[in-house]
Amino acid sequence: MRTQRRAVLRTLLGAGALLFGGNALAKTHDSKGSRKRSNNLQLDGTLSVIVDYPGYQLASLSVLAMRGGKVVYEQQFGHKWIDNDNPSNSKPADSATLYRIASISKTITGLGAMKLVEQGKLDLDADVSQYLGFTFRNPHFGDELITLRQLLCHTSSIRDDAGYYWDAKSNTHLREVFTPGGKLYGKGAMWSKRAAPGRFFQYANLPWGVIGTIMEAVTRERFDRLMRRLILDPMRLVGGFHPADLSPRDLANVATLYRKRQGVNGREVWNSAGPWVAQVDDYSKNPPEPRATSDYVPGTNGTLFGPQGNCRLTAQGLGRVMLMLMDEGQ
Repeated sequence: MRTQRRAVLRTLLGAGALLFGGNALAKTHDSKGSRKRSNNLQLDGTLSVIVDYPGYQLASLSVLAMRGGKVVYEQQFGHKWIDNDNPSNSKPADSATLYRIASISKTITGLGAMKLVEQGKLDLDADVSQYLGFTFRNPHFGDELITLRQLLCHTSSIRDDAGYYWDAKSNTHLREVFTPGGKLYGKGAMWSKRAAPGRFFQYANLPWGVIGTIMEAVTRERFDRLMRRLILDPMRLVGGFHPADLSPRDLANVATLYRKRQGVNGREVWNSAGPWVAQVDDYSKNPPEPRATSDYVPGTNGTLFGPQGNCRLTAQGLGRVMLMLMDEGQ
């Protein structure tokens, strides 16, 4: 089991890309005297230049570095929320700032799935049809079963060509998405015609909505709350997959993600001299909307909570995850 766990987690980590880019202020971990302090100050200066580099500014940046299993540097630069009209109202990033960690969320979701494997509720190599409650097959390779291992490792033959998120208003059951003849099946663009399950790596987001649905189906818990029980609370990780359920204090620490893009002749172009344009997580005027209605049935549409990219965590939280993986799960 430990060997299997290592293999799957290595694949998940490969899907996560860089640790953190986003926003940030300052805290350094330094106990070795003035030379280290000088080095840290040098690093502060270098990162400040990167954030404010003319023409390629960053709204913010959060950096955490480890050596020998310990945090040796932590710093934040820029702002988690920006007021273009009155910059003095902008809110600086700090160690409590939560970022939408995008596809690194897949690693966090993978940890939750592996906890259920350890508990005997899921089998990495079983036909996932037994968990979903309907026949889950690529119609071009109907004799080939699809497994949780394949979903986790991007070898399930599922692609993003038909989308990977269905909101609560659509009252979607994934059976209608993946089954030929289903009302949301369309042309079946989610299924590869070229490679059978287990034969080809194709990075995709949609398999993670399926994983979230499977996790819900075997526990009868909503994915976001299940992840809190399995991973976030035991590891003391602030944040989660559903901003609408965050406390007012944590919600106030969520970083807005920005671009400096403006529409020109029907397309967006980067305008370094223009204002910061909020893209995601600007709750300055309105709170986040709940992603699920009260009558949502767990195990029908796990895409609701974004298992592939909707987790919010701090740099410190990601550092704790990194240490856990380095320490064989402890």
